[in-house]
Amino acid sequence: DTVRCWAPTNTSEYTRLREEERNIRGDNVGLALASICHPAHFGVQGCHKSIFHLTSGEAQTFSQGVFLPQGGNSGTAAFALAYVLGLGPLVLVAQDQAYGQGRLHAQGTPGEVSESDPNAITVDGVGGGTVETNTGLLASVGWYIAAAQTITAQSSPPALFNASAGGATIPGVTEVPLSPLA
Repeated sequence: DTVRCWAPTNTSEYTRLREEERNIRGDNVGLALASICHPAHFGVQGCHKSIFHLTSGEAQTFSQGVFLPQGGNSGTAAFALAYVLGLGPLVLVAQDQAYGQGRLHAQGTPGEVSESDPNAITVDGVGGGTVETNTGLLASVGWYIAAAQTITAQSSPPALFNASAGGATIPGVTEVPLSPLA
């Protein structure tokens, strides 16, 4: 039921299921691992593991697994994976593609950056106003726009929602607050 994705740093503690989650999900949990993820992720217990490659070069080199086109970060990889698995609707949560309170990642998590970026770019924000982002995150926004165009051109596409409060607007993805979706 649950799909979790990759990280090049050791975030395996965040992917481990708590006992109450295991009681609810049972044995029906999948952990999708990018072939370049931190080795500790392969040791996470209590889930079925599958491997995908982030570049076509890895897929050709290893000749196993699936090449998954994505936008260069775990959020776009999870989005692409959910689409490939036929899940829907597809809801972006915490995929703000912007600085939140001066940070790229939540406080206390790997990859946390709390310094201001002198090269920050101001873009339209979810729900109006503006947010700050950088060129890397802006590239992810571009990937989401292209993905939304590709997905909505398919017959019977899943609904696409952006419930990432405080994030960058992604044209082609309907903005909604998270609470009505729950």
